[in-house]
Amino acid sequence: MFHIKSVREAYGIGLNVSDGFAVLMNSVVANPVSNSLPSNLVSYRDKLIKEGVIDNNFKFVKDYIFTSPSTAASVIMGRNANGRKEWKTKGNKSLKQLEESL
Repeated sequence: MFHIKSVREAYGIGLNVSDGFAVLMNSVVANPVSNSLPSNLVSYRDKLIKEGVIDNNFKFVKDYIFTSPSTAASVIMGRNANGRKEWKTKGNKSLKQLEESL
């Protein structure tokens, strides 16, 4: 399990899965997004809201698999993010550190 948190009250729980990176239900996305979030990710986030994956309170209502940890981190944090560095275990080890130790 990995966790991510932003100063804008966004919080996520996720894990590596065979086909990407899963963000778990009840994770909360930042609102509003920062100017550093690329327009394609703003559109992707808006799509998840329109499809009901993220509700009007900016909370994931179900688990959702992203193609990468960075896309997941960026959507949650509302800014450009390197998911391999930002997703961390409860012991504060990043996804990158765990991958490199294998």
